[in-house]
Amino acid sequence: METVINNNRKVYAIQKEFNTLFPNLKIQFYAKPANPNGEHSPKLITKSSKSLKDCRAIHEEGIIEILPSMTIAELKSRFSDTYGLFIEINHISTDGTEQNPIDENLTLGENNEH
Repeated sequence: METVINNNRKVYAIQKEFNTLFPNLKIQFYAKPANPNGEHSPKLITKSSKSLKDCRAIHEEGIIEILPSMTIAELKSRFSDTYGLFIEINHISTDGTEQNPIDENLTLGENNEH
């Protein structure tokens, strides 16, 4: 799956694309860091109608490829290193709530099957 990253994209659009490929996982975005090289905010974006510009201090645009064979750690690194976006991946239980922990060393495909 290729996902376009730019300041105008809405969080919910990326979440929807991600959930289509990985129906048992949820991608969430952390709020914008205080500065471009700083750590992410401890606060997750709760309003999925926010734009990506509200989540990042680095405003690089491009396309990120998300593959079932990627580990969670690798995906997190690609989002943060290239686009200044910090993400969290969680399992979705049968009742729709998130469950932790998730094994970041397993692939997205493996985590989606658990």
